[in-house]
Amino acid sequence: MAGQKNKLLPLDICRLSRPAIDNILNLPEFISASSMYIYMEYNQEIITHPIMSKAWEMGKRVAVPKILDKKMNFYYIESFDDVISGYKGILEPLNDVIAEEEQALVIMPGLAFDREFNRIGYGGGFYDNFFNTHKGSDYIKVGLCYDFQVMDHFDKDAHDVPVDIIVTPSAVFRKNS
Repeated sequence: MAGQKNKLLPLDICRLSRPAIDNILNLPEFISASSMYIYMEYNQEIITHPIMSKAWEMGKRVAVPKILDKKMNFYYIESFDDVISGYKGILEPLNDVIAEEEQALVIMPGLAFDREFNRIGYGGGFYDNFFNTHKGSDYIKVGLCYDFQVMDHFDKDAHDVPVDIIVTPSAVFRKNS
C-alpha cells in the first residue's frame, strides 16, 4: 500500500484529490459541522487545503494536529499562515489554542481502511490514542483516502478505533448504510 501511494506524482495527487474533496464537501456531516479537526496533507495524502478553505468560508472552526511529547492534540488555526513545519516536517499549528470540542467532524488520513471501517495508520498510534483518551466525545470520524487504499478486510488490534465514514475519489462508504 505504501509503495503504491509513494508512486503517486504531484499531478496524480491533484487529479485524484479533487473528486475526494468534492465528496467531503457534499457530506451532510461536513455541511452541518460547526467544528472540524483535519490533517495537513503529507506523504502523498489526499489534499485537504480546499476543505479547510471552504470550512472557513462557511464559518466553521478548523483545528489541525500537533505532536508534543509523542501525543497528538488538535489546535485551532484561522488561516494557512498559522502553521509551520513540525513533527516529521508535517505542517503544525503555531499557536497553543487547543481544540476541546465535544462534537466535531474529524477527517483523518491512513495507510489503509477496510470495508469494516478499520484503519491502519502510519505506526505512531496518534489517532487511536487521541480517540481513546476522548471517549466521551461525539466525533464523526472520516477516513479520507484513495480508492486503492480500501481493502476488503484486515486484522485489527484491540486499541484500534474504527472510522464512521470512508471517503475516496469515487465513493462514500457509511458504517450504517
